[in-house]
Amino acid sequence: MFAQNLLVIFLILLVMLTAIDPALAGGKKKKSKADIEVEKALDPVIQELMPLSQKSTARALFSPEEDAQTQDVKMKLMDLIKDYPTSELLVRPIYEAGRLFKAREMYDDAFDFYNYIQTNFPTSPYALQSKVEIQRMKQQLGDQYFIEPPAQPAAAGGK
Repeated sequence: MFAQNLLVIFLILLVMLTAIDPALAGGKKKKSKADIEVEKALDPVIQELMPLSQKSTARALFSPEEDAQTQDVKMKLMDLIKDYPTSELLVRPIYEAGRLFKAREMYDDAFDFYNYIQTNFPTSPYALQSKVEIQRMKQQLGDQYFIEPPAQPAAAGGK
């Protein structure tokens, strides 16, 4: 138990030492045509996601419209994941969506998004952060709460 707690503390410290946007640490490379398409499709999703994420972080109450908007963001991200499963441009928005769903206590969705990052982008700095978030949820809810981890976020209507 002590070793597990020590590992979690170490991981948290490592995450804190990471740059604010760890994806920028990899340097800049020329954008491919697919990256440009992903960015174009991702921009409106990010415009919806970020205010919801900030409101959730501030622990503000969500209106019914914002709850619907949260589900809409989830569906749009899932469509992008389906269309561009290997695009690294999706990693940060997927991570932010995981944070949003965790803050909204929609743990299954949060777990699915974090797990998707760990599974499909294991070398991304967000993979480490996702691992920490999954560990925290497992400590909070118990290991048995999350049974078989799917490879991609569940369809709308989940917890």
